[in-house]
Amino acid sequence: MHWAQPQEGTLTYVALGDSAGVGVGVDEPGQGYVGVIARRLAEVTGETVRVVNLSTYGAKAKNVLDAQLPKLAEVMAPDFATCVIGSNDVAWSPAFKADDFARDMTAIASKLSQGTVMGLVPNFLHWPYDRRANKANQAIL
Repeated sequence: MHWAQPQEGTLTYVALGDSAGVGVGVDEPGQGYVGVIARRLAEVTGETVRVVNLSTYGAKAKNVLDAQLPKLAEVMAPDFATCVIGSNDVAWSPAFKADDFARDMTAIASKLSQGTVMGLVPNFLHWPYDRRANKANQAIL
């Protein structure tokens, strides 16, 4: 199953974010967190789950604001949604600006439905990314 294409289902799960949502790092996209969540939702509810994965490789918070959220507006209100973004902001920005990231995350959160699960940025376990990840996570929390 290709997680980037919508499927039929009685419940709709929308994923926003970066390459983690696409499934980079796993053998099959369905083994990534989006596929795992979709299967778990189906198991717990006994319903079929339509997955609309708006995540894109290399996305930063600004990409969610400018490209993914407008696409979310085209989807009927999802029953469940996740937004996992920030790793690329932390790792691939020459100068990570925590205030700008916090502003973008606040704007993203204001446009998501209540109950959307926001993921945190992983700790990269080396300087300067560990400090950046901590600042990013404070903005998300």
